[in-house]
Amino acid sequence: KSSRQTTSKHALIERYINRDVLFSSLILAVICLLCAGLSIWWGRSFGDEWIHVPFLVDNPFDNPAGNFFANTLRFVILFQVMVPIALYVSLDLVRVLQMYTIARDKKLRYEHAISCRTFTINEDLGQIGYVFSDKTGTLTQNKLVFKVMSIGGMQYSQRSELPLEMDLLTKHFLTALAVCNTSFIVHQDKQLMEKLDYQPKYEGDNADDLVLCQTASDFGVRMISRSAQNIIVRFIDSTNTQKQDYEYDILCLLPFDSTRKRMSIIVRLQDQIFLFLKGAESSIWPHLSPLNDAQMKSTIEQHSLTFAEQGYRSLLVAYRQLTLRQFEDWFEKYRHAANSLDNREEAISDVATEIEVDLMLAGLTAVEDKLQDGVPRAIATLRCA
Repeated sequence: KSSRQTTSKHALIERYINRDVLFSSLILAVICLLCAGLSIWWGRSFGDEWIHVPFLVDNPFDNPAGNFFANTLRFVILFQVMVPIALYVSLDLVRVLQMYTIARDKKLRYEHAISCRTFTINEDLGQIGYVFSDKTGTLTQNKLVFKVMSIGGMQYSQRSELPLEMDLLTKHFLTALAVCNTSFIVHQDKQLMEKLDYQPKYEGDNADDLVLCQTASDFGVRMISRSAQNIIVRFIDSTNTQKQDYEYDILCLLPFDSTRKRMSIIVRLQDQIFLFLKGAESSIWPHLSPLNDAQMKSTIEQHSLTFAEQGYRSLLVAYRQLTLRQFEDWFEKYRHAANSLDNREEAISDVATEIEVDLMLAGLTAVEDKLQDGVPRAIATLRCA
């Protein structure tokens, strides 16, 4: 279905010229036919005296069809300058000159001289109104760097700024960063896991997950083991002398999708069930619980605007504590959606949205994806152009 006949490319100005030539040809045909008819009428108006009129060569009363055709050709010869056929030749000459000028322009080069391989669409360069480009890895280096986080309305950029004793909100925030991801640990070593300074190596296909998981580790909440069934998270105190490990059972992982614009994970710690979630701000704000502190929400929203002005990528982090009955009722719906044969992804997304409500806002993260060298100057030059 996707195969179709390729169409030849034509410059915008060439399409305009083709349209104008077509209209000019139609107008020329109408004028020539009208003038040919008026010419015959004018010749017959002299009656038998037509022979004394110097401009009349043929008898206007004989063979009217032939006279009409001959007169039409005469007027085509007279009026043919209305159709700008020579404009095509002139345009090609201008394009050849453009190619020569572009190839010799010393300012239009980067590492090597520019090569103009076609002259049919040169003028389209001067009519560009929008430039669409991929961002990650094209304009940016795709090397995410953690910059700052906002927890409960307070900004922190390094662990030393945290209070000596973590409050519950900070623990939920950092736990969400540590477990709500698709990262995995390379070469898990059970003997090394017992050491306090054990720092596993994380890998995954999502750069945001990796940098945020590493950030949680740097702030003292470290994922030290992960399997399909459980996650072990280590809490290290601010003095780096004591540790405490917690084992979370993975009950359900709801991956990121383009419709929800967020991902979440449901875990169980002893007899408590938590939903940890992170995602785009526009996808989480409407699902927050009215029990959230209004002042904290306003502060985090202001931080979000500040991070955006600085060019950072930000994600909201939220959580929700569930009862066993709430989880079991919802999980039955999820299992039915996961086994659906028709529109399975849409069904899972709809069911996920049902549990991702009444969220408690924990905070906001900001990471920087630096631009590649020369990108700001290139964008500024394009805008000037």
